Amino acid sequence: MNNPYANLVLQPTEDGVFAHAVDRYSGVTVPDSSLAHLDGNDVSAFASLLTSSLARWAELKRRGLWIQIPVHQSAFIAAAAKEGFECHHAQPGYVMMTCWLPERMAKLANQAAGVAEQSPKRDGQQEAAAATIAAGSSAAAAVVAEPSMIPAYATHSLGIGCAVLNSKGQLLVIQERFSHPLLPDFFKLPGGAVDAGEELPAAAEREVWEETGVRCTFRSIVGFRHLINFRFGCGDLYFIAVCQAEEGPDGTIPAPTPQPEEISACKWMDLQDFLHFHSSRWMQDLIREPLLQEWGKIFPGKALPPPPSPERIAELGTYPPHPKASEGKSYPVVVPPQPPSPGGSVAMRYTRMKGLLNSAESNFYVVTPPNQAQLRGEAAQAAQAALAQASAASSPASGKQQ
Repeated sequence: MNNPYANLVLQPTEDGVFAHAVDRYSGVTVPDSSLAHLDGNDVSAFASLLTSSLARWAELKRRGLWIQIPVHQSAFIAAAAKEGFECHHAQPGYVMMTCWLPERMAKLANQAAGVAEQSPKRDGQQEAAAATIAAGSSAAAAVVAEPSMIPAYATHSLGIGCAVLNSKGQLLVIQERFSHPLLPDFFKLPGGAVDAGEELPAAAEREVWEETGVRCTFRSIVGFRHLINFRFGCGDLYFIAVCQAEEGPDGTIPAPTPQPEEISACKWMDLQDFLHFHSSRWMQDLIREPLLQEWGKIFPGKALPPPPSPERIAELGTYPPHPKASEGKSYPVVVPPQPPSPGGSVAMRYTRMKGLLNSAESNFYVVTPPNQAQLRGEAAQAAQAALAQASAASSPASGKQQ
């Protein structure tokens, strides 16, 4: 695992203070290496060192505090929480906890004021608390009203779909092995999640190779879709890249081979067919125009195959699923609302703008639902109506057998 805190430049050590680094915001980071000398089960030693460190950092007017606790010392998490730390994020091997020191000192000051009013005679624990506040409250007073500036952790995941074009006017498409049962014949662009530290062009080329065995070269980004509530409650940005297939010297088109763990089928489909295929409706509205433009830029002077005939469009609506589609995966079956007509709106709002990527001008389309709650409500009502109709048709009163 890449540990981003492994090479921090630490301050000179002080007795009773964790070895730590100071950032330009007067924040403190305690890396996992600063806890290495502690027994993972000796919570009292950790708690004592943390308390004395907090007092010193309050004197120095530190602000955001970060402590990286290794998984094998997870017993320290509860002790840090008692001092006002909260979990910020977790990665394989550690949990990062944070505390906004001005806020902590304000709470301690308020608690101490209440203790002084209620009990003029303090016990040993109260005296210790008062001593800690005396050491830091004056330093914190100037910033006590400052709101926390600790940034939130990642709010979005990144994905990429790859429109891989060849010189015959075809597009590389796949069927997922674990597709939704309601869309077992769904053909889509190859793609997937962008790895940490990976650039979009590299992710596009990697995903195509892994899923289909086809080598390609990234050309441009032609659009993206934004969801505000995706996996783990985070948003999702899904980019659409145009790539050019690497063909043989004689123009041979590479034959795709599906990755057996994830893909049930992959093939070349006429680009014009894909833009009429029933399961690519949102894609039509998003990238139809820029995708056609990009094909013309990559293969100038060539002509695309003609648009599909009405008979071909009908065939595209009845594609049989691959035998392995939906294999090994189950979903609650909800009757979907009636899909829009080919090329029709999918209740999304599109904004066109220009952007630059790798010095190449590209078209971007921003996709945002105008009212997600309304769309979900309409879908639920349509599903309930369809289920009620199916139930009525199979009831004894209808004269049909159940």
